[in-house]
Amino acid sequence: MNIAARIADYARPGEVLVSQEVVDAAEGTPVTFTEIGPVELKGVSGALRLHRANAT
Repeated sequence: MNIAARIADYARPGEVLVSQEVVDAAEGTPVTFTEIGPVELKGVSGALRLHRANAT
């Protein structure tokens, strides 16, 4: 299973979570994010900094 699938599995219903790489790529766009902190995901080595996409 890839990292995106693990992140999607971790999200609650209706919640959109993304990695730090997505936040970095979205710089300069109107999309905003709230960091939820480092998260350990099954099958992924090390903690990932996850962010919640905010509704606009």
